[in-house]
Amino acid sequence: MNCEARGLESHIKSYLSSWFEDVVCPIQRVVLLFQEKLTFLLHAALSYTPVEVKESDEKTKRDINRFLSVASLQGLIHEGTMTSLCMA
Repeated sequence: MNCEARGLESHIKSYLSSWFEDVVCPIQRVVLLFQEKLTFLLHAALSYTPVEVKESDEKTKRDINRFLSVASLQGLIHEGTMTSLCMA
């Protein structure tokens, strides 16, 4: 394996080793934190309503903002997709 391929393999392994902690755990923490009130957070995300997080540590704020970003579907919905969704 050449040097470039080894560097790429190292980068991918590093990315994958932290993937669960970086992607899944923040969502899990937000779901556990909000529980029955999760619907309000999902509604805010889907309607692009700003959410202000007060009296919370930075990790929780980051988790909530990441959750809102993922749940918003921003970037996934395009004009063609909207047309097909409306026709379904």
